[in-house]
Amino acid sequence: MIGRGGYANGGYQPSRPKKERKLTFVSRSCPDSQHCSGVNSLELSRDGACLFSAGRDSTIKRWGLKTPGPTFECSLEGHTDWVNDVALLDNTLLSCSSDTTVKVWRGNTGECLRTFARHSDYVTSLVVAPLARKFISGGLGGEVFIWDLESALGVSDGIRFNEGQPPLEANGHKESVYSLAVNETATMMVSGSTECSLRVWDPRTGVKQFKLKGHTSNVKALVLDASGRRCLSGSSDNTVRLWDLGQQRCVQTFAMHQDSVWALAVDPSFTKVYSGGRDKQVFVTDLHTRSSVLLFKEEEPILKLCLEPEATGGDVWAATNSSSIHKWFSPVMEADDPSSGKGGGGWGARMFSPGTSPYNQGRAPRLSTAPHFLPPPVQSTPTATIPGAPSIVQHTILNNRLHVLVQYSSGAVALWDVTRGEAVARYGNVSFKEKEEELQEQVSMASWFTLDTRLGSISVTLEPPSCFSAEMYAIDLNVAGASDELKVNLGEQVL
Repeated sequence: MIGRGGYANGGYQPSRPKKERKLTFVSRSCPDSQHCSGVNSLELSRDGACLFSAGRDSTIKRWGLKTPGPTFECSLEGHTDWVNDVALLDNTLLSCSSDTTVKVWRGNTGECLRTFARHSDYVTSLVVAPLARKFISGGLGGEVFIWDLESALGVSDGIRFNEGQPPLEANGHKESVYSLAVNETATMMVSGSTECSLRVWDPRTGVKQFKLKGHTSNVKALVLDASGRRCLSGSSDNTVRLWDLGQQRCVQTFAMHQDSVWALAVDPSFTKVYSGGRDKQVFVTDLHTRSSVLLFKEEEPILKLCLEPEATGGDVWAATNSSSIHKWFSPVMEADDPSSGKGGGGWGARMFSPGTSPYNQGRAPRLSTAPHFLPPPVQSTPTATIPGAPSIVQHTILNNRLHVLVQYSSGAVALWDVTRGEAVARYGNVSFKEKEEELQEQVSMASWFTLDTRLGSISVTLEPPSCFSAEMYAIDLNVAGASDELKVNLGEQVL
């Protein structure tokens, strides 16, 4: 006979001890409507009515663009580290993160539908092929996974029928993958890595077709045209290259940037490319005339560029190391022909030729660079801004193991109470070092938590048994009605 406890003869048996787990919580000093660290990626809906931003604060924000100014709609939270990329497939939002996962969300509600944990390291890039209903993820582990959306979700005709099918893996990378591109029908895929080359794949089979060499550093950005025949690449070697995949060669090299190229965007006709990166500058280059113009300059390195649909203006959204997002006006290049001689500050006066004409097979490209003294950018002020909050850039845990002194990117210094998860004092723009020396006490307290500010805010991790090793008198914690002898375990107090 089996008793209530599940053991023969009803005898009592002690339950199996539960596995101890560490707990991490984040204390943010800004509202949900603001990022508090850099923005790694942007994605616009096809109609231009909605913008998604992926932050280093581990959140994704959705912004409405139908009103004259961008409006906050919701915050998608579920990742535990930087969100490195986002992509839309109709109304389904996909995201990848340094927490090694890929997540699938309902774009209109923010509900997380599924989390995939196939990658062995940070997932850095994510692209979609909307007509084939596929998405592709790549990361620092060198893996490239090709997913069928419905199969991965285990859904057919809107009905879930199983737990989902595993993705197809494109094997071949020996080093970290930083960039991906695929055409809309998923007949051609390109990946870029720290191997300084482009690998071209058939995403239907996961088989590598060929490799393209030419860059001398990490390939950080890729764009394919709709046919899958032409590809643009941006690299940490400061160049943008145009490739003919049919001929399997580079046909143009542009060297307008003074530092690494991290972001590329092209217009629908694949005639103009927008490029940005570590030098904080964004150039627009006409691929037909091979003329470039400095469009604008940000205050921080540029991580992502996103073009609005032409029907809504075709303007450029830029994400940077800053928590704020800017929109810049993208005027028509008035002088597509530099010989038109437009002067007086017009486009003609600002144009220069950063590259060469297409060259014959076997002949080395002649590489020309941007002029030493660039004309001023076409624009100096963005047309719209989604403001972010200052991020924490340095911190010190005080000796009492209760308070943390932090400094924000704005220069302001504040004191946080770990047990309360909030700032208890703000000192303004003062010397961080002097304030630390002033507040430090000659006390000794057990180390009961670990802390980092990688997300731009305070992340506290409690791990047993050490998290229960520190005690303080209740009156020192301002516990109402506590006796002088009562001690409080700090770990228990937080939990």
